Amino acid sequence: MRRWILIAAALLVVNAALFQWRGDDGPKGHGLDVFRPAPVGLAAPDVPLTTGDGSVARLPDWKGGIAVVALWATWCPVCRREIRELDRLSSDWAGRGIAVVPISLDHHPRALELIGEWYRRNGIVRLPILHDRDGVLSGTITATAIPTTMIVDRFGFVVASATGRIDWSDPAVADYLTALGNAENGAAARALPM
Repeated sequence: MRRWILIAAALLVVNAALFQWRGDDGPKGHGLDVFRPAPVGLAAPDVPLTTGDGSVARLPDWKGGIAVVALWATWCPVCRREIRELDRLSSDWAGRGIAVVPISLDHHPRALELIGEWYRRNGIVRLPILHDRDGVLSGTITATAIPTTMIVDRFGFVVASATGRIDWSDPAVADYLTALGNAENGAAARALPM
């Protein structure tokens, strides 16, 4: 038994080393198929988020449009790649009423400064700086891993969520988000196929 544990541990180390050597964040996730429906009537959590200038924002501030809420951290390689992708897509999506709402879960006394520095180094210019400073949001939704993404409809309800890397270039994702924006009410939004 002990031998198998050592072999499994060795394989994990080799796998991690290969991903580092390749400069890769691992396999790309799938698109729309990684999302799961949220429980009916789950409102977007109304918790305080610290903005880049130190003011407070809340998820309901994005009510009226579709919000792609991305929970991430600057130390997470998969998250960093996803934030770069979402920054590129955000200008196209804004014309469709879709906002990208990246919320950093970094736990550091200088988190806002570190996030801002990371944005500048990586050319992130379209996304707001938002931070779950006290961990209230991540505790409210019980995020067990990052990246975690929630889709919030224009009525302020979470309709879907996913954990892990998402292939945001999948046309089915953009089509779903556009259809969600055109839904006449919450019931129609929840009835959309994923």
